[in-house]
Amino acid sequence: MISPRAILLPAAQAARAFRARLIHRYWARVAGAPMALDDAPILVVAPHQDDETFGCGGLIALKRARGATVTVVFVTDGGASPATGGATPCPAVRAAEARAALEILGVPAASTHFLNLSDGHLSTLSPAERDVGVARLADVIRAAAPTSLCVPHARDCLPDHEATYHLAVGALERSGRAATLLQYPVWMAWLSSARALAACARGTARILTLPIHAAVEQKRTAIAKYASQLKTLPHGFVRRFYDASEVYFAPRDLPGSPDPSSRPATRRLDVVAFVPPAANPH
Repeated sequence: MISPRAILLPAAQAARAFRARLIHRYWARVAGAPMALDDAPILVVAPHQDDETFGCGGLIALKRARGATVTVVFVTDGGASPATGGATPCPAVRAAEARAALEILGVPAASTHFLNLSDGHLSTLSPAERDVGVARLADVIRAAAPTSLCVPHARDCLPDHEATYHLAVGALERSGRAATLLQYPVWMAWLSSARALAACARGTARILTLPIHAAVEQKRTAIAKYASQLKTLPHGFVRRFYDASEVYFAPRDLPGSPDPSSRPATRRLDVVAFVPPAANPH
């Protein structure tokens, strides 16, 4: 394993941070439509312990402030992270950090679930292993009965993130529940600006912007609870999540969405980001 900080020289990291921030601002301020906030229950599915706070920390805090039920499911055990060190096993460290972060955001321990699938291997699970993961997540969905399911973006550039999206879609189908799928980007803008911009052009998704001014400090405090990960995550990557808005990709058929047929046709861009095989940011 190599540290994500070692992947890029400082000058390249600074350039990447600037580009990722511009992309986020484009999503939030140009391409995005206002996201309505209500007190309906949501379920957040995260590949690793920290993704839920980076991608949805503001939404979680604002929902809890309204008294809404928020359930969080961590799919992997976080065990592939090289960052924890010490005598305590990595999964235990990351689970403790997750509970501390979610406590800051207002989520009780009873609403936090750990599937503990193997970190770094979600895209290579056997059919039997995947079926077990889908079934366990489907059980949580049935119990939580969310109106929205927040999942990593289907093209978020890391195998575990993209595999989590597909696992969650399968679990939602198996649960028999109806819920709106909200995709949150974590790594896309950092690892592939071309893929991030192509996501804006797809006719099947709508970008929603959620102002989180009232929850920014809560989110920053929650992020700080992930001390083991902040040791190695690029500073510019982390700072982007201090922004006073969050971005979600939603189906275009949500109420108030513009008619897709009224928009000009766009060409699909399939851009594959280069991710060093040995790198595991989480």
